[in-house]
Amino acid sequence: MVMKNKFLLLTALILVLISGCRSRLPRLAGSCRMRVLKTVPDMVDDGSRASLEAALANSIAYWRRQDGTARLKICGAESETAGDLLASLLKFQKLFHSLPDIALPDAVAANFKVCQARNSRGGGDILVTGYYQPVFHGSLIKQPPFIYPIYGLPPDLVKARHYGAAGGRPFVGRLEDGRLLPYWRRAAIEDKQLLAGDELLYLRDPVDVFVLQVQGSGLIRLPDGRLLRARYAGSNGRDYKSIGRLLVDEGKIPLKAVSMEAIRAYLTSHLDERRRILHYNDRYIFFRLDDTAAGPVGSMGKALTAGRSAALDPRCFPMGGLYYLETTVPEFAHGRLCGRRPLRRFVLQQDSGVAIRGSGRLDLFMGTGAGAAAMAGHMKEAGRLYLLMPKGGNARK
Repeated sequence: MVMKNKFLLLTALILVLISGCRSRLPRLAGSCRMRVLKTVPDMVDDGSRASLEAALANSIAYWRRQDGTARLKICGAESETAGDLLASLLKFQKLFHSLPDIALPDAVAANFKVCQARNSRGGGDILVTGYYQPVFHGSLIKQPPFIYPIYGLPPDLVKARHYGAAGGRPFVGRLEDGRLLPYWRRAAIEDKQLLAGDELLYLRDPVDVFVLQVQGSGLIRLPDGRLLRARYAGSNGRDYKSIGRLLVDEGKIPLKAVSMEAIRAYLTSHLDERRRILHYNDRYIFFRLDDTAAGPVGSMGKALTAGRSAALDPRCFPMGGLYYLETTVPEFAHGRLCGRRPLRRFVLQQDSGVAIRGSGRLDLFMGTGAGAAAMAGHMKEAGRLYLLMPKGGNARK
């Protein structure tokens, strides 16, 4: 039995996913719905030039690290190389630098082919939501009111690729008696204090811990005024389940009224239900801390740019890709939601998320702090998304 357990342990460790120096290209799913357009929309940009320049530079840096000869199937039967996608971004950057804003839409139409994302029913409207980087008060030591921990990556967590029936997804688990088992659910981690000793710091509200995990990163202001950044380090591998959807299904919040603000208000006024509702989501996020000034980093490995960086399903779209987004965003007056305004701008895919699945979903990064939180909390809009692709040999000129 000892030899068998050692063999199983060795097998599990061989399967551990080890990241190389060069990023892996995403595998794009052929089932994602896209359509090449013969007539493209007038791509007028309503964002700042500085934000577009920053986001564009990060995507170019990402594609420079890829194998330029690798081929990706994008937009149905369309096939491109990584080199083509890099050249496409460089072409757009050149046009952006050399042309006035008024001339850019015509230049884009002349130099790029455009694919429109479709929803699961084949229509052109997609769901656009928002996310943000929260700021919380916390403490490095457990002292009231700071008693709710966030944890670092547990030492017993094992991440393996192509294990069992995982379908090619990395399997996250733990070893027990030589067996590789799924990692603990949220309820077990919190109720049984299974990760005691791995605390990084403490927040003053379990809902703050939950929101930090949903957003994936955040700033923590310590009692002495210092700011620390909590960055995503990993997860327990469990599927994400929306507590907003749970509250709607149970008749607690109307579908049209669902927002992070409404969810937090319900949890605050129904403390007897809070634990059950939070534990509905089995997924648990682990963090690492640093005190760098750089902004939150997306799954592309680059800093996110407010209003420009988007999370999309990397199985459907190329990470780092350039898009044009048409949607609406919430407007506020005196701290109250007062309506919606149009948003028309170029965005870049620089992040992903477990809840962002299929070609009919986009999550837009709104920024940091209370204003961004309000925008993201009420962001549940219809939109249209267009992927810019190289047109013939123009991208390399």
